Amino acid sequence: MKTHRILRTALWVTIGAGLLTGYGIPAATNKAEAATRKKSASKKKPAVAPKSFNGNIGVAPIPLTEGENVLYTVNKNGYLEWHKHSMKVGIVTVPGSKVRKRGLIHSMTAPKKIGMGWGMRQVFPGTEHTIYGISNDGTLRWFRHDGYETGKYDWAQDTVVGSGWNNFRKVISMDKGVLYAWSANGELRWYKHNQYTYGGGGEFGWEQNQLVGKHWNFQDVFGGGNGVIYAVTEDGKLMWYRHRNYLSAVPTSEDNPQVWQQSWDGPKQIGSGWDQFTNIFSPGNGEIYAIKPTGELMYYQHLGWRTGAMKWGVNAVVAKGWGDYDTVFARVKTGDRPRD
Repeated sequence: MKTHRILRTALWVTIGAGLLTGYGIPAATNKAEAATRKKSASKKKPAVAPKSFNGNIGVAPIPLTEGENVLYTVNKNGYLEWHKHSMKVGIVTVPGSKVRKRGLIHSMTAPKKIGMGWGMRQVFPGTEHTIYGISNDGTLRWFRHDGYETGKYDWAQDTVVGSGWNNFRKVISMDKGVLYAWSANGELRWYKHNQYTYGGGGEFGWEQNQLVGKHWNFQDVFGGGNGVIYAVTEDGKLMWYRHRNYLSAVPTSEDNPQVWQQSWDGPKQIGSGWDQFTNIFSPGNGEIYAIKPTGELMYYQHLGWRTGAMKWGVNAVVAKGWGDYDTVFARVKTGDRPRD
């Protein structure tokens, strides 16, 4: 990767899956990729955020939580870009009216180019400021963006930490070094990279992987942090799961109901209409980003993320023009910020 000139910051404001042949080296599985789906927003119902409010509106006021998230994108030329989404409590106008209430003011910085050559098979976050990339030949490479707070071009030396990772449909990020590999045949396999902070691999870099689920035949699956996994069904339902043993997994699947019940909570339906989005991702703590076919970047707050309750907070359009990115993801948080 080469240094690129950093763009000036501008503010955009809106309201609102195979067995290991070695540690970290999965053997070949079903290589069939999920067929690309054409999504039409006009034929889909809006994503459900039950009793969604902007600010303290309604009989049951929702909490307003300030914060910020670091987002990364890869464009069609392979450039990796850094963005920061900030949320501040202020006075906002309720959409569709002249009413002004306390609510969240969203701002997004202009993108900063922080790398090139990122047009890989898959790029996804690790814990904190760790990033993984899977090459077309299945090599798993570790990166650490030390300049994540400001978008500075500041990287640790990247290193190879595994191979054979091109056999999966998608690798799902969690936190504390935990990854889930989702295969095209519906298997869900747990991995833990013990040396995610410094990029070590080999026998001592990884825990023995475990098969923790079967029949995960969904349109999309993404991690929500702290063992929470969200899944989108073919008909657009948003389902919530929580892997209780995500830090130290034991073999389990739906084929063994007793072990499954001891290891997992859910599934619980928490929304509908989520098949309209071209990409969905989360930094954790119930915060969910979703991109519409029109390129709008939506922000949702799942207040019931810890228990799977159908309880939602503020949602808002926080950026536009995100439809052209090949890859999007958020820096995974390790803090457990209650939202229930």
